[in-house]
Amino acid sequence: MRLSTEGRRARWVIMAVVWVMVAILALRDSSATRDYVAMLDASGTRQTDSLPLVRPAPAGRADATVWARLAIESANNGSARLRRTEMDNAPTGRDVHWNSALIQLVALSGRWEAWRTGVSLARGTESSLAWINLPLLFIAVGLLSGWAAGRAGAASGAIVALGLIGHPLLYNAFAPNNVDHHGLLAAAALGLVLGATFMGAGWHTAAQGPGGLLPVGRAEARRASAVSAACGGIGMWVSAASTIPVIALVGAAGLASAWIGSRAQGTADRVGGVEFDPEVWRRWGWIGGAVSLAAYLLEYAPALPTLRLEVNHPLFAAAWVAGGELIAMVAAWRVYRRRISKWRFYTWAAVALMPGLLVISLGSQVFALADPGLFQIHSQIQEFLSVPRVAKVFGWSSLTHYAAGAVLLLPLASVVRAKRQELPLAGFISIVTLGTAGLAFWQVRWWSTASGPQVVLLLMATAILTSGRRARAVWSAVVLLGLLAVAALANRTAQTSRNVRNGAVTLGDALQPMYRDIASVVRASQGDDPVVLLSTPSASLAVSYFGQFASLGTLYWENLAGLRSAASILSAPTDDEARQRMMDRGITHLVLVSADDFLRAYENLAGVPAPAIGESTFGRRILHDGRNPRWLRVLPFRPRAGPPLDGIVVRVLQVVPDMPDDIWLSNRADGAVANRDWRGASALLAEAISHKATPELELKQAWLMATAPSDEVRNGALALSVAVRFMRRAPGDPTVLDVYAAALAEVGRFADAAEAAGRAVAILQSANAPDVAARVTPRLDAYRGGRPWRQ
Repeated sequence: MRLSTEGRRARWVIMAVVWVMVAILALRDSSATRDYVAMLDASGTRQTDSLPLVRPAPAGRADATVWARLAIESANNGSARLRRTEMDNAPTGRDVHWNSALIQLVALSGRWEAWRTGVSLARGTESSLAWINLPLLFIAVGLLSGWAAGRAGAASGAIVALGLIGHPLLYNAFAPNNVDHHGLLAAAALGLVLGATFMGAGWHTAAQGPGGLLPVGRAEARRASAVSAACGGIGMWVSAASTIPVIALVGAAGLASAWIGSRAQGTADRVGGVEFDPEVWRRWGWIGGAVSLAAYLLEYAPALPTLRLEVNHPLFAAAWVAGGELIAMVAAWRVYRRRISKWRFYTWAAVALMPGLLVISLGSQVFALADPGLFQIHSQIQEFLSVPRVAKVFGWSSLTHYAAGAVLLLPLASVVRAKRQELPLAGFISIVTLGTAGLAFWQVRWWSTASGPQVVLLLMATAILTSGRRARAVWSAVVLLGLLAVAALANRTAQTSRNVRNGAVTLGDALQPMYRDIASVVRASQGDDPVVLLSTPSASLAVSYFGQFASLGTLYWENLAGLRSAASILSAPTDDEARQRMMDRGITHLVLVSADDFLRAYENLAGVPAPAIGESTFGRRILHDGRNPRWLRVLPFRPRAGPPLDGIVVRVLQVVPDMPDDIWLSNRADGAVANRDWRGASALLAEAISHKATPELELKQAWLMATAPSDEVRNGALALSVAVRFMRRAPGDPTVLDVYAAALAEVGRFADAAEAAGRAVAILQSANAPDVAARVTPRLDAYRGGRPWRQ
């Protein structure tokens, strides 16, 4: 395929212009995202000095926090290949099968940032998340579009480069802060399919024949097969589970291309200047298998292979070699009627099918993703849902994010314009594009992988529709596609900037700084002692990230044991059973958030039926009823006021020895106040005082009667009588003065309230307690302005 013909110098000048444009657009988007993240950062309400990590990220990019933690762990222990971590499944930890090269790249970026700015390694690592995707994007653009330009002209290279930044689902995999392996996987899938397309799916034209879509000569096709196989092998290293389906689709489409070509061309060795070369597919299999095996050795050698087929494995390398041999053998029989050796066919078929047969026969023993528990968990996560299911659960408007993927299937219509000798290749890319789109309709997480083949389809459609036309038609098409790509990314950047100007954030994003605030509260309650956190998955991931806590329930297949343990605790029928299971795991804190209510999914995983009326589980009693046992101390926490966090219930609790009745009830009252349940707090304090009327409880009750926003709870006169009684005993106590001032203001004596609050501030400042004084100062300002204080 040669989309455009220009001199060498002109080709690279054009590509340089395209690359500069790509860099400008990506840098502008990175700048807008940095401003958005700064807005999230500023929305927190708690001090972060005690936390090792502090930088929130948009909710959809939460996996970046795990890469950062793994990189920090790797840098601290000096391990080049991190195979185990203690961050999940506390206290035993879990295996790690994430790509070590990317972990080391994040670690190296963190060291650079720490050296450059003088911050800690942890802070430097999280800072690097803002920019590390830019060089990865530029490398992917440079290599893939540069190769396409050298192979098929500058117009081809420009379409590939513009596709990488203009396809929203492809670019999002490289978006700022979205540090994850999905960008590498999307680039690998693009290179795999682009290379297979440039190798003509096995078909090529004679050196003296017309160019068209097909490569000219065997050598050109075979070189392209090496590029395709190498990209696929790199994808296997990054994530075998995400790359194998694409490799299988490419192989199946190659066989279909042989069928299509044999029907279109006849069975002669050469018809119309077009030939089929089975050796291309044989080389593709052997090179892909070799790269996959080399990647396995880099990641795991000298350890002997274990039968874990969720990740890259020598069996997959052998299966790829066998697949290439089978395609070459069957295609040669179909096109040239060459005899197939039965023993070779069955031998290669057995090797190719071996991984699949093992998964079918042994299930989750060798392939954890086949575990029914993971199926149950995945059914609650949007990225694992089908397109119809996403529309049903989240509304049709949620599908706008995937609209580009559906629109970019329209170029399939160009296949009808393909010439007879081009039909095998047009059919090949159509099958691959439809197959990956089918995966994306089945589970929307596949859209970033499917976007690469869509870019290749766009390239193919442009070649078909401009075939036989002047160069002006080709470049007009490229300019039009360029304008669309620029508009797509520019619109994304503009929307981010508008969100910053308007202070608009989604609920998921607003939760991130709130999770950081929770981590600060948890750390303050535990001092320097280790924290083991139990929570629902999103909260567990975020809170444990900021505090560098160990946790149980993050959503990764390697952590299935931790998920099951978390499910067994939160689904326990009695508090005593939950306590024993928490002690077995060393749990120190429990955090539940109504916006991340994963309790039904946990109950499904634990095999617990939906509770009937009057029944409940431990997690439901804590989150929905606020009924915590005596061995859980409420850590008062209130989310930042205002949308989109209004109405969210947050329970932050610490595991402690059993508390006496008065302390337990008082602690529950603190939790009720944090959740703005004024009547509940008043009733709990009254009950606590009935057990033991301590000064702390009486002052707390007086404060509530003076400051509660609820008219039903407030009683200024009674609050003042209590405060006066304590003023006679301790007139210099700043806490008593604070309550006394609030009660005075509630009955309208603002000058006296201001005088009392001013004395409290002065005493606190002289006692070197500026933080407490800072909390009283806004109240003093309110009293001076003639306003009572409201919580």
